Amino acid sequence: MASKRRNTQWRSLTTFLVVMIFMVIAATGIILYITPPGRVANWSGWRLLGLTKAQWQAAHTIFAFLFVLAAGVHLYFNWKVLLGYLRTKIDMERKYGRELVAAFVIVLTIFTLTVNHAAPFGTVMDIGEDLKNGWSSVTNEPPVPHAELLTLMELSKKAGFPLETIRATLKSEGFAVQHDSVTLQVLAQQKGITPQEVYNRIKSHNTRGSRSMIGEGGGYGRKSVMEICQQLNIPFEDALRRLESRSIKATAQSNVRELAMANGMTPSNLVRLIAGETE
Repeated sequence: MASKRRNTQWRSLTTFLVVMIFMVIAATGIILYITPPGRVANWSGWRLLGLTKAQWQAAHTIFAFLFVLAAGVHLYFNWKVLLGYLRTKIDMERKYGRELVAAFVIVLTIFTLTVNHAAPFGTVMDIGEDLKNGWSSVTNEPPVPHAELLTLMELSKKAGFPLETIRATLKSEGFAVQHDSVTLQVLAQQKGITPQEVYNRIKSHNTRGSRSMIGEGGGYGRKSVMEICQQLNIPFEDALRRLESRSIKATAQSNVRELAMANGMTPSNLVRLIAGETE
């Protein structure tokens, strides 16, 4: 009797766990659907309800694994009920074979359309991308994707900042720099600030001889020519002149990705042209 009671308690516990874990997975999935791209979230210190994007991703992943585990335990305690249910369903499916095939075809069709980014499921993903990119602005875009992971040595090479000046700047700002392989992210954690703030402090003391760090995957494609000019602090007239020198006709609102594709270029190469790095 006591054993039966314990089994009932375990079944109830696992049932509640499956339901609650599923709710967490659903909630974190929706949140991750609208969070900014990692390059923006990590650089600007984005948070929602006090948690970073990495923390939301960790919660979603761990609870997904827990869901599989809890579901397995749930099946273990309810396997007799499940077998009876399956027997009933098998008998029903003999009568409703067409419906079973139709359900399989529907699921397979949805999967195929989704992985091929076809409407309407591709549209759902596009909406998600628009929501994510809506967090991005001229002020919180990193100079290169995941710039928070740059070491001082890499920052010096990419941005053209003298390493000695970087060290001196950080020391004057009260940072403890033990070696040149320390990343901007680690330095930010020392002070409880964002990697962007660390970079801005370094940049403010290193304007001479600096160069841009335009790279692939910087989110340039979805921006307009004017937004790129604002981000890189480039006069629009200069950008227009450089584009015209390559017979590229553009306006302030021209989309960088569309403009690049129309002229056989990648968005990053077009941005380099706008910045005057490929003239």
